[in-house]
Amino acid sequence: MTTTTSPASLVTLISSTLDSGITLGQNGYGTQLTVTSTGVVPSIYGNDLYGDAVTNAGTVSGIQLLYQGSVTNTGTLTGYVTITEGSITNSGVVDGLITLADGDITNMGLISGGSIGVNDLDGVFLNSGKITASSEAVSIGLTTLINTGVIESPLTALTIGGEGTLINEGTVIGAVIGSSLAGGMTVIDTPGAVFDGTVNGMDSGTLVLAAGDVGSQHNSGSLDMGSSFTSFQTIDFASGSTWTLEGSIAELAAGQTISGFVAGDTIVIDDFNFTGLSHVTGEGLVLQSLGSAITLDITGNVKAISASERGADTVITTGAAPCFCRGTRIATARGNVPVERLRIGDLVRTAHNGFRPISWIGTRSYDGRFIAGNHLALPVRIRRHALGFNIPSRDLFISPDHAICEGGVLIHAWRLVNGVSITQAQSVGLVEYFHIELDSHDIVFAHNTPVESFLDAGCRERFHTGIGTPGAGVEACRPRVEEGYYLAQIKARIDGRAGIPPVTALGALRGCLDETSPRLRGWAQDVNAPETPVELEVLYNGHIVMRFLANAYREDLRRAGLGSGSHAFDMALTLPSGAITIHRRADGFELASARVRAA
Repeated sequence: MTTTTSPASLVTLISSTLDSGITLGQNGYGTQLTVTSTGVVPSIYGNDLYGDAVTNAGTVSGIQLLYQGSVTNTGTLTGYVTITEGSITNSGVVDGLITLADGDITNMGLISGGSIGVNDLDGVFLNSGKITASSEAVSIGLTTLINTGVIESPLTALTIGGEGTLINEGTVIGAVIGSSLAGGMTVIDTPGAVFDGTVNGMDSGTLVLAAGDVGSQHNSGSLDMGSSFTSFQTIDFASGSTWTLEGSIAELAAGQTISGFVAGDTIVIDDFNFTGLSHVTGEGLVLQSLGSAITLDITGNVKAISASERGADTVITTGAAPCFCRGTRIATARGNVPVERLRIGDLVRTAHNGFRPISWIGTRSYDGRFIAGNHLALPVRIRRHALGFNIPSRDLFISPDHAICEGGVLIHAWRLVNGVSITQAQSVGLVEYFHIELDSHDIVFAHNTPVESFLDAGCRERFHTGIGTPGAGVEACRPRVEEGYYLAQIKARIDGRAGIPPVTALGALRGCLDETSPRLRGWAQDVNAPETPVELEVLYNGHIVMRFLANAYREDLRRAGLGSGSHAFDMALTLPSGAITIHRRADGFELASARVRAA
């Protein structure tokens, strides 16, 4: 046995093979002792009260350090690594048992062969490499495990004890078992992460469906709980992404609390055919099915939720509805009145029929935590003079789906966002929305801006409260424009008023053709001007048969991070058999994967 008792950092390099181990600081000295090894060492034992540091680029069979010790390994560690309080950083190979009472582990290499035990309230275990525990369990207690690599525990389990947290952005293979203690473990799943096994929340855990890439507001994920995710007490849809969550009644409607469920998210309940729904205060969303009922404890804006059937399943969604923000002044027979002060029977000025009475008023509100990053719910701001002189007469705040009457047609406010004169909030503390309905659809005036009155397009139930008598009108008073040349012309005029110059330089073209018959479907985007619609032309047997703009909206494009998502096309196309090519009109560049034959 080699013993070092000097208070200085005497041991600096071991490059040979030692027959016996090393003991550092037997009596406790007021300085840290350091061992750097590139050779072969049977064991290193340190009991210095001020922490020892071991850096290994060779082979060490065992390490035990006390109090604030640290191990950095780029070589091979076998046998055991035990630290009472400190840290382990591995970019090499650790083949053995790891025990860390308090501290952090960073693994960028391979940890295999034995078990890993961590018990630290504030510790962080960061794995970007690979962890395999083929013979014993990986046990994490009261700490945070962030996995961007691979964790395999096929024969036993990865156990998250106490109130530990597992954030998975990589792959976990095997079983994950939580704690039955109050609070339980938290499992945070991100889009693209893989759980190949089972995850048991032990009836007290929390499952968080989180955003993916840091800073991204446009991503999506899906999770089918099946038999893989069981016994979670709380399921949280985090802001910054949209999720589809699927599971059985036991996994979703057996007392679980579901929070953060907002527009864009979807819940699918397997093998349940609903016949009706209601929102019961203090209980949640009650779904009826042939005399029986289940209740989903969905916190937040449950009145914006609707359900539909998909085969043997029930699909639950929530969404936006067109509205005015509090403080918006509506033109009435008695002057401009804040929308929240309007009453049933008040006469409002319309574009078509003079002054008409209000028949119904709806209200809804959102806590900003539940709609962060949600472009279907966050308010749009139309600045004064954005549409014309004194239109609006002051900044106008409305919901994104509220239609503006511009150029004689109706256009959803969010489609006009340009980042200068028309913008959309990325977050709010609280937003309150109000809408007014007449006996039939019409154009009313908000801050001197022509906008639509309420038209029920299946969204009345999204309002928290409603008073008065719903109108009977089901037809829009003006055509709605959601794509095409006229929309692009209107938007170009508004952008020009804001001083936004047109884009002239062409960039690379990306997109694809999804279908050719009986409809022409796909998308296209210029990478240099992602929000400028791409004009395409269809060539049939070498002859131009159609020109169009790719500026229709598709939710999956927005979720994929492709700007506003308004880059799609979808139209009827009936041609006899022949060769079809789609080009960008400006330069003849062919849309990727677009050469097909008509049916």
